Amino acid sequence: MAEERSKGKEGSAIVYCPMKAKKESANKLIKRITSYSPIRIGNRTWSITVNIPYSELTGPLHKHARNTFGLAGIVILLFGAGGVAFFRVQKKKAELETEAKYLKQLVSGAMALKKSEEKLAGIVSSVTDHMSMVDEKFNIVWTNDVAKGLFGPDIVGKKCYAAYKGRNKACESCAAKSCFEDGKTHHHEVKIVRADGNQKIYWCTASVAAWHEDGRPRMVVEFLRDITDREQREEQLRQYTAALEEARSNLEQKVEERTRELKETQKALVRNERLAALGQLAGSVGHELRNPLGIIKNAGYFLNMKIDTFKNDAVKENIDIINKETNIAAKIISDLLDFARIKEPERREVDINQLITDTLSRSLKMERITVTKNFADNIPPVSIDPLQVSQVFLNLIENAGQAMEKGGTLKISTRVIDGATEAVFADEGRGIPKNDLDKIFEPLFTTKTRGIGLGLSVSKSLAKANGANILVESEEGKGSRFVVRFGGEEVGKVDREI
Repeated sequence: MAEERSKGKEGSAIVYCPMKAKKESANKLIKRITSYSPIRIGNRTWSITVNIPYSELTGPLHKHARNTFGLAGIVILLFGAGGVAFFRVQKKKAELETEAKYLKQLVSGAMALKKSEEKLAGIVSSVTDHMSMVDEKFNIVWTNDVAKGLFGPDIVGKKCYAAYKGRNKACESCAAKSCFEDGKTHHHEVKIVRADGNQKIYWCTASVAAWHEDGRPRMVVEFLRDITDREQREEQLRQYTAALEEARSNLEQKVEERTRELKETQKALVRNERLAALGQLAGSVGHELRNPLGIIKNAGYFLNMKIDTFKNDAVKENIDIINKETNIAAKIISDLLDFARIKEPERREVDINQLITDTLSRSLKMERITVTKNFADNIPPVSIDPLQVSQVFLNLIENAGQAMEKGGTLKISTRVIDGATEAVFADEGRGIPKNDLDKIFEPLFTTKTRGIGLGLSVSKSLAKANGANILVESEEGKGSRFVVRFGGEEVGKVDREI
């Protein structure tokens, strides 16, 4: 240290110096701190040395250090406590933030739920159908306003079958009951009396609204839609459809009838054209044949007058044949002429009973035929042409005789029914087949081996000209009955039912 001071350097050092203690006999080394620093004064360099006890310098430092360490401990303690508090605060803050986030989610969910409830309430309020919810015991736990308006405001809490149908037990065909049994949606139609007393028809739909944890239905929601008007419209539609079907069927039937009538008319037109030509020919042929037949008939009459001079029976028999066949030919010619042209009737008041008697007297003799007459006494005279009507009676009498080939009885009667005078001719012949009844008055229709089928056709025309109808009924194997009716019916109508 002395060397460094002599060189003009500065520094410090710790030295131990002896120092005699007051109460101790031995010297004690004292630890001192020595600091030195050169100073120049004039031309010389001086070294200033300061020597102080070490304890005087380090004591305050130790005290300061202790204070500092204490303060640091306090600070560290404070920082530790603050850190703990900080971590706790941060943890609490995180918890609060989590709770706040959860609360925010709850609030958001509550708002969304409220909006959903409002939306659902809007949807439910806009539904015009009845809505209700029932539990497993069929108690109504909720309804919309429509249901309350239809069935009363106190409907909630009642049994659905009691509230809707006034029953004391569940309905047999209950959609809700079926829904509780199998968990499926069910539909059915039901009639319900509403609170206003009106019975309406509803379409009921039931579906599961809530379930038990074990999977059983817990709540069922029912929808009731008023289909009364629809049912009425459907019933009207069914009636209209039935009426339309009936009309269609009638139309088809009428079309078939009209088609058949057209075909018959067409056939009649063709037949009439042919008959017109035949009529013209018949008129010419009839006039040409009438004169020769008249000559033959007169010759036969002359021979009958002279028959007694002949002793040969064969000659007499042949003369009878000539007369018979001549009468048949004359009848055919007369029918042809009457068919070709019906003369205008010359009407006068005639007794029908007498006219029938006169006609019988001039008819051909019929073998094995018995004629009975049953004339009414109160028959009024009728205005007719006696020759034309007598021809009608004659044709009916001869037809009856021809129908009874094996003999029988021809019953002729007269009567007055509903203001109409009738002459009835009933035979016991073979009868007319049903299929032929509509054809017997057609020209040229015949089932006989002889004849040309003009007798009944001419009779019909003559009767119509005199304001009469000819009606007929017949049964095969039992005979036929012809009725000539004067008045009481449309002229010219031929009816098969008497």
